Amino acid sequence: STESNFNTAVEELPPFLVRDLDRVMDMAQHLAYADLLAHIVAGVRQSSGLIINTSEDMEGREIERIRSEITLPVIAVGPLHMMTASSSVGSSLLTEDRSCLDWLDTQQPNSVIYVSFGSLVGIDTDEFLEMAWGLADSQRPFVWVVRPGLVHGCEFSTLPEELQKNIGSRGRVVSWAPQQEVLKHPSVVAFLTHCGWNSTTEGISEGAPMICRPLSSDQMGTSRYVCDVWKVGVRLEVENQLKRGDVQAAITRLMEGKEGEEVRERMKDLRHAVGKCTDEASMMSSTYLTVDSMESFNDVEASLGDIKEKVVIRITGCNPPSDAQQLMHAATICRAKNRGSSVKIKGFEVL
Repeated sequence: STESNFNTAVEELPPFLVRDLDRVMDMAQHLAYADLLAHIVAGVRQSSGLIINTSEDMEGREIERIRSEITLPVIAVGPLHMMTASSSVGSSLLTEDRSCLDWLDTQQPNSVIYVSFGSLVGIDTDEFLEMAWGLADSQRPFVWVVRPGLVHGCEFSTLPEELQKNIGSRGRVVSWAPQQEVLKHPSVVAFLTHCGWNSTTEGISEGAPMICRPLSSDQMGTSRYVCDVWKVGVRLEVENQLKRGDVQAAITRLMEGKEGEEVRERMKDLRHAVGKCTDEASMMSSTYLTVDSMESFNDVEASLGDIKEKVVIRITGCNPPSDAQQLMHAATICRAKNRGSSVKIKGFEVL
């Protein structure tokens, strides 16, 4: 696609625009990517059911569309991270610098911007420096995760001495952070993120309004949902190369004025709605089905009745920490015929 139609709506995939799908890749990469998607679709169609790490309150319309297009049970079980205590999962890919929590304790409530681009994506040196200067120029305190390899070609990245002096004690740079604990800290007011799905669901579950800087793959589409569908964040508008003024402008949009206030209120509402799916009170009022083996989803359907009663299906016997293994410990709400029924499940395609 050309730049002239980047803002054209993709009719088959609302609410995406062409720019949300555009990728710069050669033909070999394009074919490999198409083959990967074809295998995913084939895997879904050969399965007995589809479990998705999302929430009906976040993507109810999209889930219904999937249900209308495939003849399989489709169950939303997310956000998965809310169903397992972070301290018990041990899923961190890098060693966490927990000193940032002590630093957050010294900051004013609702004052700190948390910045992280996840565990995989990278940025170039120019973007790294412009991001740093933009954060400094905002005059707001921040915690920034600068993991090893974040900057292309650099195992470790440090801020120039002049910039460090400008920031002083107002900013805290760490190599990795206990993200869920940081996001729920009362000093944190916003989350500057690449819009990876895990980061997005963690931000929503902790009620952290987002500043979106998507960089690749599904992050563009997720950013579209954050900013234009759920409207719980603002987009970091970039022409070609990120400039420090872009960063400062996005922070100002979120933190000041009526737009930012409305974004924060919508985030509170979405957090509450998503939290209802997984909170302890909801679980305690549910019937529990213990699942210790995987046979056929038809067994589940055979055991489900017409009574309007919540049932939590817990799948046991797997070890953390991968997403798939977390899924096996996750709970999903269904209808059940009798309390204490034993159900066996098999054949879900995990996305």
